[in-house]
Amino acid sequence: MRLARRIRARWLANAAYDAARRSRHHPPRLRNGSVDWAAIDSYVLLADAAHFDMPWTLEDLLAGPMGRFIDLCADESVNIRVRAREMEFARGVVAGFKHRRARSEKAKLRVDETVLAELGRRLGPQGSHGRYLIDVYLGNRDHNG
Repeated sequence: MRLARRIRARWLANAAYDAARRSRHHPPRLRNGSVDWAAIDSYVLLADAAHFDMPWTLEDLLAGPMGRFIDLCADESVNIRVRAREMEFARGVVAGFKHRRARSEKAKLRVDETVLAELGRRLGPQGSHGRYLIDVYLGNRDHNG
């Protein structure tokens, strides 16, 4: 009985925390009610919006939050370490998408291949900086170098 009460109390506390985070962050919306990913300039707010409004398809992920993360990381006027930190958050968004939407190993592999192809296409022309950002996405490096 006590264990059930503690579990219920923890569940209620987690639900209250999620509701508070959700109400604190109101991402910009388009007229149709979907998130306006292009209007979000903060990688933290972008990750939060992706957590609460996770796209349903891989195409929507690439057109939405992951596409916006790539846009932010491709901006060469920003310091490379800042862009690498943004890419670390992008990695978390893709991991969340795979956990929630791509349940089979085949689907997860397709997500990885598609995202890596897009990263190579968009960041590859940046040379060593682009390769560094792809390594950050893969988890081989971090924003500290």
